[in-house]
Amino acid sequence: MKISRQHYIEKKKLCIICGDPSKKYSSEEHIFPESLVKYGPTLKKGIVCDNCNNKGLSQADKTFQDWKPISFYKVWFGGKTKKRKFPRAQIGELEFVKKDFKNIQIIVPSKDAVKINVKPNKEVNFSINIVFDQPTLLPSVFLHKVVLELIARDFGHDTALLPQFDILRNFIKRKTGQYRHFSMCDCFIFQTSNYKWLMTKDRTLIGLLLCIAGRLFIINILEDFHLKGIVKSIAPQLGPEMRQWMIFKEDGKILERISG
Repeated sequence: MKISRQHYIEKKKLCIICGDPSKKYSSEEHIFPESLVKYGPTLKKGIVCDNCNNKGLSQADKTFQDWKPISFYKVWFGGKTKKRKFPRAQIGELEFVKKDFKNIQIIVPSKDAVKINVKPNKEVNFSINIVFDQPTLLPSVFLHKVVLELIARDFGHDTALLPQFDILRNFIKRKTGQYRHFSMCDCFIFQTSNYKWLMTKDRTLIGLLLCIAGRLFIINILEDFHLKGIVKSIAPQLGPEMRQWMIFKEDGKILERISG
């Protein structure tokens, strides 16, 4: 049953993550980390409580940015951090260090500390095999919190509180027995953040197609819709360079590869 807006006036606002009306609501929530998406969408005060914003969601943001495919993107395309420093990323034995807006240094561990500088006026071809070997990281939590927050932004605070989205809430809060997979493909032709809701013919939300950090993600919303089926139905509608998808476990390890 949809909760009326009068309910919030009488009972105070409820956090869309924890549902606790007794918490403080003094800050806006950035749906995407500012270091990934500058001037991105925010949620006004009263939708996410300070406790969730500053603890669980903040950790989810950091975890996602530390995930290897995203940390690599931040070095390659990103600017300075909040501390006014250029980003760096450790991927396998290679260290990528952004020296300025035009130069990236690739450090290869050796006795001579071999360094390769990539400059825009010189073409350097190389390949990198990124191994997803971080079972303690949970990039999936970040993606599902983005889905829930975008629901609140696009369809309203009351809609995000509906019981049908408890499956997202429970996963974000890391309740036992919950797990959520997600799918990703590379799409470096798009560097900005964009998204599209995936719906059934009767306008039921079943997933989100999200472009962020040079990658396309598909996140399923409802339990009774399988992620693999959504990926197979969406992939043929995209360009040929965006038809090689990977389905990940919630810890960032590859579960399956799909060609659309």
